Amino acid sequence: PAAPPPRGSADAAVRDRRRAYFGDEVVADIVDRSKLPGGAVVTGPAIIEEPAGTTVVWPGQSVEVASNGSLMLRVFAKEDSR
Repeated sequence: PAAPPPRGSADAAVRDRRRAYFGDEVVADIVDRSKLPGGAVVTGPAIIEEPAGTTVVWPGQSVEVASNGSLMLRVFAKEDSR
């Protein structure tokens, strides 16, 4: 049997993967928000679904679940390619 995901892991909340358009077509994780524990980090591209709404996590962004259940979106700056 597979080991359970580590505490704070988003692995158990990923219920599917599907193609999505983020400027280009990519494969994004489809995440069940009700299964995200505190401390979990979801890295884009991902779509976090819940009955009251959807959170879109673009490539280059991540979402961390706070201990109170809030989602904290982080955007990473692209390196200057000049």
